[in-house]
Amino acid sequence: MKYLTNFAYASSSLQETKPDWRWQLTASGRFAHRRQYVEVVGKKHGLKTISYVPLDGFRFESGIPVRGHIFIMTKQQRNNNQEL
Repeated sequence: MKYLTNFAYASSSLQETKPDWRWQLTASGRFAHRRQYVEVVGKKHGLKTISYVPLDGFRFESGIPVRGHIFIMTKQQRNNNQEL
């Protein structure tokens, strides 16, 4: 199998105060996601995480650093160039 299609995704991290939530719409109107949720949804769509990096202060909101993460995912393709 070839890995031809790459996808990068950055998101705010969902805080641990809500342990059963997978994602949340924050007060700023941005979405925050749990790592496991992003990876499960990606897998359902044929994406495999090839790199994961937690990010502290990847952006600022009202002067406060926001925690986040970035995922680099790839999509497998069959040898005959058909997506899985």
